[in-house]
Amino acid sequence: GMSPHLRRALTPEALAMAACAVALATVPSHESFVEHLHAAELQPQGWAGGVRLALRGASVALLAESERYAVARVGTYDGRRFVGCFGCWLPLPSVPPALADPLGVCARWLCARNASGGTWAPHEAFGVACLVVFALWHVLPEGVMWRHFTTSPSALRSGRVWTLLTAAVSHCEPIHLLHNLLSIFAVAPQLAARVPCRELAELLLASALASSCASLLAAYSADRARHAAPPSLGASGVVLALAAARATLSPAQRCAVYGVEMP
Repeated sequence: GMSPHLRRALTPEALAMAACAVALATVPSHESFVEHLHAAELQPQGWAGGVRLALRGASVALLAESERYAVARVGTYDGRRFVGCFGCWLPLPSVPPALADPLGVCARWLCARNASGGTWAPHEAFGVACLVVFALWHVLPEGVMWRHFTTSPSALRSGRVWTLLTAAVSHCEPIHLLHNLLSIFAVAPQLAARVPCRELAELLLASALASSCASLLAAYSADRARHAAPPSLGASGVVLALAAARATLSPAQRCAVYGVEMP
């Protein structure tokens, strides 16, 4: 049987690190993706088949694209997607656009309404969502709000993945809400004048998800250190993302927060 020392060494964390190390070392190259597409073609029959295969090979070499994401590479060709990991390539099943790019679908819907005569820019719609959820905190039972409008490791373990977004528009204290709304409306209008509607909407959604994930990592670290972390809520991460984007696009421009001009 396995020795006690080896059993203690083979912890889940050690196995995960080993798997990541192997995956990093065996991420397929773009050239291997092109070779995989060539190998997937049927063998030609006759000279006409050889010509078709040669043309197909040229098309693959020109049109196949791939991009590396940490421990894997994602390739696309002729409307199909492939994932490469551990030295192998596998075709990905086709998924509806709403599942393949949910942030883009939400952003396009919001901006289409805005372009067709709607009155809310993306940051204004985000602010309205914050106000609505704040009102819900004072109407619905607190247990419902803590369960569906805050995020935590236990929420994800229970399958409540929507809390990654709902927590970002959730404020139960008026001071917290007021501070974040004032900060958003001090920074976002300058961004709205510089970037397209869809890009601003995607920035809001992506920063909401990223800030919730960062809170989850902090909570997980606290749990590992045997310090209970409270559930996370609020748009502070979104505010910081907007401020960083504004500073990147307009480093010399000032904005007023609480009536005070800030760089």
